[in-house]
Amino acid sequence: EIGGRIAKAHQGKGLGTKAFAATADFAKNVLGVKPVAKCYKQNKASYGMITGAGFEKCGEDETFYHFEYVK
Repeated sequence: EIGGRIAKAHQGKGLGTKAFAATADFAKNVLGVKPVAKCYKQNKASYGMITGAGFEKCGEDETFYHFEYVK
């Protein structure tokens, strides 16, 4: 499990997306695991970061959207 925050002054620059994509790629190609992610439904920034990093929405529940890495 990973998590993170981007300082306000650096938000919107794609840094989170790049870091998340690199982590997912490492997990898949080096560790051999299937990366998954989730975010709160109301968190539009996280949704954009996750989908921009190569994940696709594969489900949802009452609170979260769920994603799988497809890149």
